[in-house]
Amino acid sequence: MLNSRDSTVLKSQPMCKRILLIEEDPCLRRKWKKFLEWERYQVTIADSKESAIHLMRDLLLEVDLIVVSIPKDCQDIRPKVAGLRECSSTSQILLVVENSNDLGEVSYDILAKPFYPEQLVLRTKRLLCKPRESGQIGVNA
Repeated sequence: MLNSRDSTVLKSQPMCKRILLIEEDPCLRRKWKKFLEWERYQVTIADSKESAIHLMRDLLLEVDLIVVSIPKDCQDIRPKVAGLRECSSTSQILLVVENSNDLGEVSYDILAKPFYPEQLVLRTKRLLCKPRESGQIGVNA
């Protein structure tokens, strides 16, 4: 049975948010996952957009945030995020990019490489604390 002190502790602990992390580099995937898990997030990893879509569509994975690493040679990010948005219309999306100058106008949050893992954690906290804007549906044309 919980006493009042125990229930205060339980109420003060944040609800575990779920993150889907998409990164091709296995070393970065492990490092970023570890930092996010230290902050008590539940992190699922994927090495490609296709495997992420499989997790969300076929295995019914529901997430609060999708962190997508965009490869340096990616010319157009629209195809990279389009299928993800179809699978999870309510999730926040954070793009991790090499060069944010080449993106044009996007309606996603962006974190430019290189960065410290602590910056990823701070950006994640900020995104998961704010309510999702209803007009945030994808990349602006």
